[in-house]
Amino acid sequence: MAHEFNEVLSHSVKIINYIKTSALNTRLLKALCDELGSDHQNLLFHSEVRWLSGGEVLKRLYELRKEVEPFLIDRKSDLSHYFQDKKWGASLAHLRDIFSYINESNLKL
Repeated sequence: MAHEFNEVLSHSVKIINYIKTSALNTRLLKALCDELGSDHQNLLFHSEVRWLSGGEVLKRLYELRKEVEPFLIDRKSDLSHYFQDKKWGASLAHLRDIFSYINESNLKL
């Protein structure tokens, strides 16, 4: 994987772990998503054991990016600056697409 995409994946996992490792953060994000009427209320954990999970994790993070960014800003996390970087956001979308195509192909096999 290209260095740039590897960094985006690494940062995405850090963001998800920051939220999911704390029950309070998980509940607060769920409440924010409910309040904003999001399709999803939770992020998914990334598991190195199941590489197919990477695509779903990136997909969910991308779909909840508008909810996660204000949440991280409110929690005063330095991880919020990734969402303000347009290049990082574009790389996240591109990586999400790559993983979804790989997952699709693998499921067809």
